[in-house]
Amino acid sequence: MKLLLAAALLTLPNAAQAKGDDVFCQDVRRLSRAAEETPPFRSLVAENFRPRLLAYGCSHNMRGGYTCLQTLAPRGLTRESVAQRIRACLPGATLTVRRDYLNHELIVRRGRFTASVSEHGAERAHVGRIINLYIDAPPSPR
Repeated sequence: MKLLLAAALLTLPNAAQAKGDDVFCQDVRRLSRAAEETPPFRSLVAENFRPRLLAYGCSHNMRGGYTCLQTLAPRGLTRESVAQRIRACLPGATLTVRRDYLNHELIVRRGRFTASVSEHGAERAHVGRIINLYIDAPPSPR
């Protein structure tokens, strides 16, 4: 009996992670579908949709997309892990790197959906590492 209980307890974190992945991917897929609307994200803005992608959530921004933020990011939460997680939710999505002298972003694209993930700060900074996620739907090239 004790062995069964121990085995059940070991599966709880995996079940919680799977449930978290489900919510994360559901929100990513909703954003991806809404990126194709005209104007982009119209239906989500109308229902005051708040994606649950990072700890502090996301909000609709003035540029028409969504901005998500997390300070004090735990070690396992990085620009790379967030970008890979988004990509895993969207079959056929591409992952590219945009780097200049100040920024290093990972860009996930599928259709018009574009997610730009960046990371700033350091573990010892007063707000720790900061993960920024910008979701946008740039116009299709003509």
